[in-house]
Amino acid sequence: MAEHTWNISPLHCGISVSDLEASIEWFGRVLDFEVVSRDSIPAAGFDLAFLRNGDFEIELFQCYEYKEMSEERKVPNLDLKTLGTKHICFAVDNLDALVETFYENDVEIVQGPEHLIGNYYCFIHGPNDILIEFIEH
Repeated sequence: MAEHTWNISPLHCGISVSDLEASIEWFGRVLDFEVVSRDSIPAAGFDLAFLRNGDFEIELFQCYEYKEMSEERKVPNLDLKTLGTKHICFAVDNLDALVETFYENDVEIVQGPEHLIGNYYCFIHGPNDILIEFIEH
């Protein structure tokens, strides 16, 4: 059997939102993401934007017709029971300073900041109550 060597690194995370403009503004104001590109794909039923901070991108989708997220998807420990991708997580060097930015921008902190299993972390709600985790490294 042939051996393969894979070089894998994070590229982007796709997130569906109800308001593309408001979400672009939120990710820029709260997490310093900048717009890389935008497009509309009417045949597929959505508009999209790529945002970047450093080497990581977020792909935002605004579908012309969308379904609201269920309530249990908005709570970290309840969401674990639903199959599929759970949340996006960012490593940060000063979680307490970032939490202050959350307070200044009226960002809802869902869990933490607290220590658990050797990590200092917190979860917030981003646009449309998506879960976003931050871990201090």
